[in-house]
Amino acid sequence: MQLAQQSSEEDLLRIEALKVIGLYADQSQQPTIMRGIRELLSKPDEDDDVRNAALQTLAWMPCSEAELRLALDIICSDTYILVKGAAFALLRANKAHPFAQHALKQLLQHEEFGASAQRELST
Repeated sequence: MQLAQQSSEEDLLRIEALKVIGLYADQSQQPTIMRGIRELLSKPDEDDDVRNAALQTLAWMPCSEAELRLALDIICSDTYILVKGAAFALLRANKAHPFAQHALKQLLQHEEFGASAQRELST
């Protein structure tokens, strides 16, 4: 996780590290990984491709309310649309979680994701 968090490293290397983390991390490492990814996503000057990869990594893991809340905040921000799409995919992947249901309901009137939120709530 340290490699992925270091903005001094090449972005492609950081993205690949995030993929490996998401695919191969065991459950005992998840709290540390989740905390590290939340920190990475909270950096306002973080590269959009790295943020996108971090959200995709989270989508492969069981998330808590903290990660889902962060995803909702990203969707409601003025960030790049592909990052918002990855945040929405994280909500969709965890739609059984009560906060994800709450977030999807909040997005029903969202210009970009309202129709998708409606579709997810109806399935």
